[in-house]
Amino acid sequence: MPTGTRITCGGAACVAQVEADPIYQAEWRDLAKAVAMADKVATHAAEGRVGKQEDDDNVCALCREPIDPNGNPRLRTCCFKRMCPSCDVSPTCRACGGEPPETNADGLREVACGVASGNCVAIRLLAQFYQDGDCGLARDEVLGLKLMHRAAELGNGLAMLNLGCAYYFGRGVDKDHAATVRYYRAAADKGVVKAILNLSLCYREGEGVDQDVAEADRLEELAQSAGYWSYKPGCIPGGF
Repeated sequence: MPTGTRITCGGAACVAQVEADPIYQAEWRDLAKAVAMADKVATHAAEGRVGKQEDDDNVCALCREPIDPNGNPRLRTCCFKRMCPSCDVSPTCRACGGEPPETNADGLREVACGVASGNCVAIRLLAQFYQDGDCGLARDEVLGLKLMHRAAELGNGLAMLNLGCAYYFGRGVDKDHAATVRYYRAAADKGVVKAILNLSLCYREGEGVDQDVAEADRLEELAQSAGYWSYKPGCIPGGF
């Protein structure tokens, strides 16, 4: 269901009232078209027919400082750039002048266009939409994983991090901690701080790699020097 301003509480009476609204019906048809477009470009990307190397979205698009890993920086679907809180101070994107999408259909259409143009950040974002069943898309972890692999092949560090998490938890694939370590290390080499911390936990617990507390401490200190907190005992790694 679209999440535009005309959608209400989700109760049966509200839904019946809104579904009778011609503006809602137009929004629903618009979303259906965007979903069909996304499904088409997702297939092309998963088959390797689109995709090109892009700047990673692990640094601020304006000041070029690393994105604060403790925050939740907004990804702009107008240009697929992130900005740090100091730079992202306006609803209008300061990187390209675009406006935020008003509905799921608008946002999904922007992402699909980004995928069609080969943007690896857009491919990673569409992968997450399929994995979570967001923006009107049917949940499809297999397709989401294929798209995440494609984004990682194109050099997107956050896609590498998310693949490491997928193999750690067995999300769409069999659990494979050796693959987890491989992708965390690749993401860490791209400067993804959360991957460095996740990798330290693998060394500390001996998951996918020989246990090495000294290396775990070194990696954790490296992550902390970039502003990331430590994991508490019993915590498990996560993606972005």
